[in-house]
Amino acid sequence: MSKNPFTSANLGFKFKLLPTKEQAKALEHQMFVSNQAYNICLNLFKKQSNKNQNIEKENKVYKTAVQYDKIVKRALKFRKISFSTVVTQQARINFQKAVKSTFTAKNVAERMKAIANAQTPKEKKKAYNLGFSNFKSSKNPRQSFVWNNQGIKLSQNENPKFAILRLMKMNLKFRYHREFPENSKICSIVVSKEGSDYYVSFGIEFQKQMNLGVSTKKVETLKSIGLDL
Repeated sequence: MSKNPFTSANLGFKFKLLPTKEQAKALEHQMFVSNQAYNICLNLFKKQSNKNQNIEKENKVYKTAVQYDKIVKRALKFRKISFSTVVTQQARINFQKAVKSTFTAKNVAERMKAIANAQTPKEKKKAYNLGFSNFKSSKNPRQSFVWNNQGIKLSQNENPKFAILRLMKMNLKFRYHREFPENSKICSIVVSKEGSDYYVSFGIEFQKQMNLGVSTKKVETLKSIGLDL
């Protein structure tokens, strides 16, 4: 019997961060930056959508990722807000995913159904906005920002129960209670705050062996059924 092939698999790992006061302040600033970048993109999209309403489909104009990034950076610099380009770009990517989700067949169908069933002006307004992304508030108890796999490093701590994440020139200590799969690759990182606690979540990709069949030697005939397809 030939060996089973391998396929790519993805897992998420979440660990509790133990930042110092200065590190916590720096992380919260990037969460604020992420919110601002997302909101700038969403505001631009809404303004462009309003302009496109009365324009023929072939003449409608939409901003590119590069254009969004340039406008976001210019706006943050104008407000004198220091930022990391990785954070603003990841916020823009999240915004684009949210917009794409808004116009999936399922969401459009639910929105049209809600509009048809709306009775009052308030209900109709709510129905028209169903499924659309909202602006992000920095007052929300749960905040986060996304980082990619650029410029990061993981290392062991003196205590094996902890590890160190090198991110934005900071050595962030976190509880290491779960091993990553062998030969895995970090694809994304989400740093979040929930109440007064901080966390880091890793998106991991690794090769997993596929089990395509079962050996007949392990099958118990009296406990098995056959299917004729």
